[in-house]
Amino acid sequence: NAPKGVEFNSNADVIVNMLPPYHTDQMFVGQYRTCFTMWESTVLPQRFKSWLKVYDEIFVPCTHNLELFSGHHPKVRLVPLGVDHKVWRPIARPDNPRFRFHAGGSLWLRKGLDVVLEAFKLAGLDAELHLKISPEARDVSVLNLPDNVFVHRQWFTADETFNWFNQADCYVSATRGEGFGLMPLQAMAMGIPVIMNASSGQNDFAYLGSIVVGHKPATSIYGGDWDQSDPKELAEAMTDMVTNFERYKTAAKNQVKDTQVWSYKNAARKLVEALPVGGLLVDPKRIELSVKYQVVVTRT
Repeated sequence: NAPKGVEFNSNADVIVNMLPPYHTDQMFVGQYRTCFTMWESTVLPQRFKSWLKVYDEIFVPCTHNLELFSGHHPKVRLVPLGVDHKVWRPIARPDNPRFRFHAGGSLWLRKGLDVVLEAFKLAGLDAELHLKISPEARDVSVLNLPDNVFVHRQWFTADETFNWFNQADCYVSATRGEGFGLMPLQAMAMGIPVIMNASSGQNDFAYLGSIVVGHKPATSIYGGDWDQSDPKELAEAMTDMVTNFERYKTAAKNQVKDTQVWSYKNAARKLVEALPVGGLLVDPKRIELSVKYQVVVTRT
């Protein structure tokens, strides 16, 4: 939804499609067509590649995607996402009775939640692990969980999402692939210590992480490679976080100001600066899109 006072005109001669390239139904002859999109592995799906030629320019939010998409389109620009610091901000809260690690994302496998769970079990800490996934996630294996691991599968409101983040002592992201990776950055903006890897989109802001663990290439279920972190190394990082929590907590609070470079305001400014100055089409005529693409069915 557009902010109050902002209206979009369907006759504009510059458009930004902020979806996968093949999700579009509004293009006119003479429009300057941009697509703001992303991908998480090292190989683009065929349906992405087939549709990219429809656009005059491609916007992507991270260096990983700049390199990836530049192999398939002559004009690709880096326009990062950002955090709304009016929402994601430090606020006071009581201490947890038991240390809490939080991790989350819409998909179990790509977000590396299985790695986080395995690491947490290996660490054997007197702590809790809270995992947030969407209700529709299918690639979930969470049977026989210890009594200190909690899975939240319900949809959250905006306030519930903020409160869930704010209950964490530490946020963990051992993702296998990100187009950008907002969740750890949101935690950082709240002054919460973050354990993360520098996979794909997260690599651009990993320098702000409290502890950064390694990763190695692994075959992606979507084609190409994505990243795999070692549960043993992550378990050691989680133990270090609990053991030296006061030091990490103080450093995270002092570093909140450094997240301002990744603010929503800066992201919006960079997007506007990237767009050409436009006007309105006098006599818009819809383009009949015809793109050939390949359908691949994978059975597992």
